[in-house]
Amino acid sequence: MRPLLHALLLVLLLWGASACAEDGSPTARVSDFAAVSGVVFVDLDRDGQQRADDPALPGAQVSVGFRGGIPDLRTVVTDGEGRFLAGDLPPGELVLQVAGAALGDSLVLAGQEPRPLLLSVPDTVQAAVAVSFPIRTVPEALGTSTGSRIFVEGRALAGSGALPSGQVHLSGSGGVPLRTLVPSQPSFAAGDSIRVLGRVAQTPFGPRLEEGRQEVLGTGSSPTPLAVTTGEARSALGGDQRGGLVRVEATVLQASVSEGVAGVRMDDGSGPVDARIPVGHLGEAGLPVPPAGSSIRVTGVLLPSSSTASGWTLRTRGGADVSPVGLGTLEGRVFLDASGSGDWDPGAGDQPAVEALVRVRPDGVPGADSREVLTDSEGRFRLEDLPAGDWEVRVDPLTIPSGWGDETTTPQPAPVLPSGSVTVQIRFGMAAP
Repeated sequence: MRPLLHALLLVLLLWGASACAEDGSPTARVSDFAAVSGVVFVDLDRDGQQRADDPALPGAQVSVGFRGGIPDLRTVVTDGEGRFLAGDLPPGELVLQVAGAALGDSLVLAGQEPRPLLLSVPDTVQAAVAVSFPIRTVPEALGTSTGSRIFVEGRALAGSGALPSGQVHLSGSGGVPLRTLVPSQPSFAAGDSIRVLGRVAQTPFGPRLEEGRQEVLGTGSSPTPLAVTTGEARSALGGDQRGGLVRVEATVLQASVSEGVAGVRMDDGSGPVDARIPVGHLGEAGLPVPPAGSSIRVTGVLLPSSSTASGWTLRTRGGADVSPVGLGTLEGRVFLDASGSGDWDPGAGDQPAVEALVRVRPDGVPGADSREVLTDSEGRFRLEDLPAGDWEVRVDPLTIPSGWGDETTTPQPAPVLPSGSVTVQIRFGMAAP
């Protein structure tokens, strides 16, 4: 009945819009009609507001209808600036719809302002109609056809800038995460809820959202990594955790540093996997580069290991993602080698450095904090619970007796082994007269 009533109302309004002049001829009463003027634009961040980078949409068909009534009372086409004007409209609550080839196969109606759109005579109401790309969950995005431009909402597995090349990995409600490329990222933390606009692309490692732009929807707690074996990490659990956040604990087979990143191959007996640990992350954790034979625990986001689907590597997000499993001890003595023998020999006149300040720090790891200890009355010192790896050992020169000369440390750096001990000699010669 409501559509019929609206139609009847329209007929009555049109009939009532004409009257007779003094000579009996009909004349229109413009005051009985209203108009709606506005713009149709592509809302690239789905905030309902046309921003400077939100383009207008020319050539779009705008249908003006009554809410719950006539759906296409007027149909107009936007001009080159996305603007439209629909006149000769009766009063009421109107709904604007957008159709036509200008939408392509991706854009959908995203909203209108004002809402509700109330029209009264003889007003011209200003309106803005937003079209945008559809919003998909992570599982839906993984099944979206290649080339589609969509929004995807999910939780960030790593904070902004933590992954190389603008990568942002999104998790949904379980299942396979979605890898995205967002060249310019606002600040966000792991666990935050974010929305990414991009185009679906296929890679040897599964779907990926490219050409991304992103906004933060809200904060969240840090995601929990999935504990896996090294073999499972390398295969991303057979593909079920492509781009996921995992944790492994294993023995280091080899490690090397290149371009500020430590490449660590590790194995727990199920097959090796490579981890990529920026040296800055080691510095945050106060750790040296882990040596072969040591055991470490690594949390990381799974990234493709190469351009072909040959496996996955772990990429840490920060210092908290790396921790040692075995700890060792570094001990030694600081003394004046008066005899020149190179070894501690008090009978030959060698003297201990009492209360000398010894500093040790991870070798080759800029930014790492040092650990300090004072020598005892015999020049001895001992540091326990050190992570395995190479440690640089130095003595604060301000705590050395006057008249002592050059410092020689053996070995330097000092290799600390898990559950083992390394002994260091720090000897000084006499200063030149």
